[in-house]
Amino acid sequence: MRQRRFWREESYQYFQRHYAGKDLRRLSASPWLMDVLHQSNIYLDGTSVLDIGCGPGVNLHQIMKHFNCRRGVGLESSPQTVAAVKNVFPELEFVVNDAVCLPFESNTFDLVILRSVLHSIDRDYFVQTLGEAVRVCYRYLLLSDYTAPKPHSTIYEHNAAYRIYKMSYIPLLNATLWMKPIFHQQHWNADDFSQIETVLFEKQAVETCFPLLQEDPAPATS
Repeated sequence: MRQRRFWREESYQYFQRHYAGKDLRRLSASPWLMDVLHQSNIYLDGTSVLDIGCGPGVNLHQIMKHFNCRRGVGLESSPQTVAAVKNVFPELEFVVNDAVCLPFESNTFDLVILRSVLHSIDRDYFVQTLGEAVRVCYRYLLLSDYTAPKPHSTIYEHNAAYRIYKMSYIPLLNATLWMKPIFHQQHWNADDFSQIETVLFEKQAVETCFPLLQEDPAPATS
């Protein structure tokens, strides 16, 4: 719980360090994010998008503009961050909430984005966070975060009491059976421990992944 409170406060500190005083409407979205959406050729016209951990709202704004989406919702844990970006992007919706318990009905959003979030989630909550993203996703889930050949943690540079966790989350989603990876990119940095993995998943029908077995009727008793 203490770690969740810290990251809620750090969300606004990060916003202040990187985006204070900038014209957010003119900033470009993450090139990795846009590349995956363009190259996968998924159809997003008229769809709804949820960006979990939306930060300054730039990615959500650019996705809405480039793909002509109908509804865009950004979620952030910091009330100060949300208050700041609401004024810049009045056409978008912003919600103050943690990622571990989303305030939306199941299958609400055509595309759910979970970018650069999981590495900071307390290990007691990261599986729940993934599950919530899957739950509110109707069709596509875009996951982008640090990966590593071997799971490990590093000290967070702005506060030595907290850690950043690096691992591949693909096996966890593959194990659900109903989240099928349809596009995958790895972005290689200077060393093996600074890689970014971006994967687009498509949600499958439960009936397809878990077909109902028709059991033989019980034999009649005399």
